[in-house]
Amino acid sequence: MQQDNKKSRAGWIIGLVIGGSIFSFIILPTLFILLIGAILPDDKNQQASAPASEHQSIAKAEPTAQPTPAPTPEPTLTPKQIAAKKKQEAEEQAAFVKLMAQQRKNMAKDIEQALLDDGVDSRVTTTGKDGTTLKISGFGVGRVFANKFMKADGIHDSLLKHGFKRVEFHPKYGDEYTYYDL
Repeated sequence: MQQDNKKSRAGWIIGLVIGGSIFSFIILPTLFILLIGAILPDDKNQQASAPASEHQSIAKAEPTAQPTPAPTPEPTLTPKQIAAKKKQEAEEQAAFVKLMAQQRKNMAKDIEQALLDDGVDSRVTTTGKDGTTLKISGFGVGRVFANKFMKADGIHDSLLKHGFKRVEFHPKYGDEYTYYDL
C-alpha cells in the first residue's frame, strides 16, 4: 500500500510539475500580456506631452463626461455592390462635367451678347476638353482688347468660378493670338 501511495504521490508531483510548467510558460505570460494591454493606453488615445498628474486632474475635472460610443462599422459590400457604386459615382461625375460644360457655353453666349452690345464684332465660343477654354475672335480682338477684357471687374473670378482654365483672344486676321491661363 505504501508503494501505491508513493506512486500516486509521484504521479501527483509529476502532474504538478507538468501543470506548473504549462501554467508558468503559457498561461502566466498570456495573462501578463492581457493585463498590460488593459492597463496601458493605446498610442492613439495617449497624451504624451502631459504628465500623469495632469491626466488625473483632467479626469477629475470632467466627472460627467460620457464615454463615446463605438463607431458602427460600415456594412461590407460585395464586389457586385462595389462595382455598382463605382459605376454610379462615375455617372454622377460625368453628369456634373456635362453640366459645367453647358454652363460655360451659356456664359460664352452671354459674353458674346455683351460684347455685341458694346459694339465689338466678335464670336465667343468654348473649346478644349470639356469646354474649359474661352475663345474670343473677331475684328479688334487683339492685345489691347485682351488686356482691357481681363482687367474688367470680376471677370477673372467669374471665369474661374465657371471652370475656365484659359482665355484666348484671336484677331480676325493673322495667326497670332493672345491668351491668359487662369
